[in-house]
Amino acid sequence: MRREAGIWISVNPSFHEEILSIVKDEASRVRTSGDLLQIDIYKDNPSYQILIETIDNQVMRYTYSEGREYTKEEITQATFFSVELVNPWEHSPTSAEKFGTKYEPNSGCLACGVGKIQVSELIIDKKQIGKNQLVTINPEIIVSENFNAIVSENGLTGCNFTEVKDYKGRGLPNCFQLLIESTLRPMNKEEIIVEISKPHYCEICGQSGKILRSEVVYDSDILCNVNDFNQSYEYFGLANHRARRLIISAKARDILKKNKVLAAYEPVRIV
Repeated sequence: MRREAGIWISVNPSFHEEILSIVKDEASRVRTSGDLLQIDIYKDNPSYQILIETIDNQVMRYTYSEGREYTKEEITQATFFSVELVNPWEHSPTSAEKFGTKYEPNSGCLACGVGKIQVSELIIDKKQIGKNQLVTINPEIIVSENFNAIVSENGLTGCNFTEVKDYKGRGLPNCFQLLIESTLRPMNKEEIIVEISKPHYCEICGQSGKILRSEVVYDSDILCNVNDFNQSYEYFGLANHRARRLIISAKARDILKKNKVLAAYEPVRIV
């Protein structure tokens, strides 16, 4: 696996040349927009560490993300995958509750609302789903009728389905809520990289306001004898984007890809 950092630096343009001189021979991409400097660079390049030290020494404000590239062998040998779901409502954040889905009052964290218990059928704007077979309106997961059939026909374990309702009652194609039966124990806290967004972090439950910046990492005993479909104990994301991670077996991933279920499947690292 090779890691690539995406770094967005908010810095006075007078410092741009100094920064660019550090990474000019090794950056994959450099873009500028006003005082914002974006640099993509592989973390195994020597200039990456020099760049980070320079940013810290100069007390520059920056944000960071990480992309990972896997070899075919690493993907073939992986036994579990983390699934990044499509969110059709990403650019106009909303929630199932705003479409009429009911949740048990005071059932989640009283400070931030994480973990609320759904007590009605899932009600959404079904038209937004389009032709997608696997999407989310965080934290709920929605799948197509074909997805439901794929899981049933192949005997995949750890989930069940309930029908989703359209908030306008339109006669749109059937879709279902994917209900995960298994919640895993926490990830390996020493190995994962988690960024805390202070404005969104919940001091009460510790689940809101966390952004996962690395791959998913579990101790080997946690993934012994678990289902094909599981969910993480942790929630990641901000505001309406926070949700548990969907963790599936290699068997489930192979079957879904074979049936052209589009999603980002990333190997889970096991230690």
